[in-house]
Parts: sequence; C-alpha cells; structure tokens
Amino acid sequence: EWNRIPGLSMSGSLSCQECHMPQKSDGTHDHRFVGVDVDLNYPVGQSPLYDAVQDMLESAVDLEFGYPNNELPDTFIIGSPLTIPITVKSRTAHSLPSGTSFSREAWLEVKVIDAEMDTLLYESGIVTNEESLDTSDTELLLFTSTIFDDNNNEVNSITHAHNMINKSLPAFSERYHNYQVENILSDSIIIDIRMLFRAFKPHHLAMHNNLLDNLPIENLPIFVMASIRDTLYNHSP
Repeated sequence: EWNRIPGLSMSGSLSCQECHMPQKSDGTHDHRFVGVDVDLNYPVGQSPLYDAVQDMLESAVDLEFGYPNNELPDTFIIGSPLTIPITVKSRTAHSLPSGTSFSREAWLEVKVIDAEMDTLLYESGIVTNEESLDTSDTELLLFTSTIFDDNNNEVNSITHAHNMINKSLPAFSERYHNYQVENILSDSIIIDIRMLFRAFKPHHLAMHNNLLDNLPIENLPIFVMASIRDTLYNHSP
C-alpha cells in the first residue's frame, strides 16, 4: 500500500514512524506505536490509548461538500430532490482501513434534519456501538474489506481466506459520493455528516464467542475521524 506511491517508496519522504511514532516536545519519539486498536476491557473513552487513537484518526481524512463540477447548492426547492455531493480525501500513506482491514470499517454517517422541527428527514450509516451497519443501504459509503473461505462464506481469519473483496480507500486518494434526498417539504434543513471508524465489526466479535465474556461489545468505540455541517434554505420559485 505504501509502495504504490512512487514518491514514498523511492524517496522515503514519509515514513511509518512519522505518524505512528510522532516526535514529542522533548525531541524523543512516542514508542507506543499507536494504531487503531484499544483495550476493550475499558468502557468507551477510558482505554489508556483512546485519546492517542482519536488524535491519529482525526489526521487521517478530510471531508468536503462537493467535488469537481458538482457543488452543494446554497438552496433547495420544496418538493424537489436534493443531491448532496461529498468528497472524502485520504491523508494517510496506506489504505484506509489497513492491517486487518477485513475486521475494520470506516464509513459516512449522514443526517438530514428539518431545522425548525428538529426531525430526521434522511439517514445513512447510523448505528450504535453494538449494531452492524445496514449494508443493504445502497447509498452507504463504507470502506472495508471482506474475506471468504473456499465455500464463499465470510470468515474473520486470514488462515481461512480464499478470496477477498477490497473496498478500502487507497493512500492519498479521493472518493466522490452522492446522497439523494427526496421530496423535502421543510423551509430549512441541516446536513450533518461524519466519517466514523471502528476497529472491529460487531459480528466479527460475535464470532469469537469465547471472547465476549471478557470483552463486552458495548466497550467497542466508534471514533469520529472528521465532520462537516451545513444549513440550506428553501428557495422555491
């Protein structure tokens, strides 16, 4: 993943250590080699590495409304559909997610809210810590990979992997995506979008039944990597 970018592999201009072993104020480097995993024996937010993982993930992506030749409009027309264009920009030198990418997932959580009534008009990618994502949502933007055994059953062990579907975000790449909201009847709406990440898919933890007694699934954190928000107003003719 790192080698696919000639500027990195040929010059070594950005090393793994620069992100995972950052320099501290005293000139030494952090030797914890922070990744994305935290100790699930702790409630969410209380693991010793939680803040360090949060800080690192916040440096991994940028979110923007719009992409070339497709910008988010300033207004909308009541009763007409609204297209919400999004750009996700990777700031990492490897794919996202990486490592055991088949157990990890990063995705966009999208909420469109009636600004006056505070009611939800549209949603995608909304889950609790213990819930699996609704992969039947055709507008869900999900970055992950899936591995299968030789009978085409999903597995969570590389020793049983026979095939793989890779839907990760490559290093320093951009992904353009649209969300379609139909028949808006509000005078103003709030668009709230977050890029979220968790190190384990809940159903993967459930496959390890022997772990669940000691690693409660409710301790699995969902990290916020980036967020954007905008308010649009009705401009009907």
